[in-house]
Amino acid sequence: MRNAFLSHILDGKSRGLKIMLLVGDLGYGALEPFVEQYPDSFINVGIAEQNMLGMAAGLASEGYSVFCYSIGNFNTFRAAEQLRNDIDYHKLPVCIVSMGGGVAYGSLGYSHHAIQDYGLVRNFTETTILAPADSKETLCCLDYFHSVRRPCYLRLHRNGEPDIHDDPILLSKCEYVFVLKQDNSSVLVISTGFGGQIAASVAKSGYVFDHVSIPIWGYEEVRSKKLDNLISNYEKILLVEDHLKQTGFGSWFTYLYYDSLKNKCVHIIGFSKDVVGIVGSEDYILGSLGLKEELASFLL
Repeated sequence: MRNAFLSHILDGKSRGLKIMLLVGDLGYGALEPFVEQYPDSFINVGIAEQNMLGMAAGLASEGYSVFCYSIGNFNTFRAAEQLRNDIDYHKLPVCIVSMGGGVAYGSLGYSHHAIQDYGLVRNFTETTILAPADSKETLCCLDYFHSVRRPCYLRLHRNGEPDIHDDPILLSKCEYVFVLKQDNSSVLVISTGFGGQIAASVAKSGYVFDHVSIPIWGYEEVRSKKLDNLISNYEKILLVEDHLKQTGFGSWFTYLYYDSLKNKCVHIIGFSKDVVGIVGSEDYILGSLGLKEELASFLL
């Protein structure tokens, strides 16, 4: 996903887009191609995320599309006031690029676990959440940001995730994207972000279910008739995410689609509060919490 992001901003600059990239003293070993080619469009603000978002608001007000790149919590919780007052309130074209969503930086501990970020950003009424599952969804999300020119929160995993889609995803088709469609399945798995990778890995074990990914959500809580119609075809709906269940994608979705879901078997698969305090690799943490096993149990 990070490589797709880098390719996108390089391509955008080559096509003349007014892009600025701001970072909080990180991105080494990844962002150098952009820095070397477009040094005047790059600012390392240092370990000062509040200042970074304030600067981004000023640049965006002058017509730039601004990307604020940092690790998970640092450009969200540490700079929440600036995100709320400077960017969201003024509806400015700033994309908060959050690396290492969920527990991708698991071995660095709780300070680096982005497990409440959906809950925070959901409260900002003008900001859209962009949570791609792979590189193809990442590019679609970035196209969305440029098309709407309004605040967005782009939640990326670390890097190297396999693509779960074979073909590029057109923005017009991004309301929801089928990952897997099987014959006569009564179970629909709906994922966002890295939840798509979790569901795709379970599918390889031979379980029968249909799977759609929703990479763009959160802004303007307007129900999709297409999703309402899709949901009506299934008896069981499983919502998968790498975030605390109480405030994440699943709670947003069940609130918004309550009427369509009330006669269905619905289960949210995400982090319980037990994730707090667990330190180790992402695989270790996911294994300790049993997300894949929990999903598999509801597919039986």
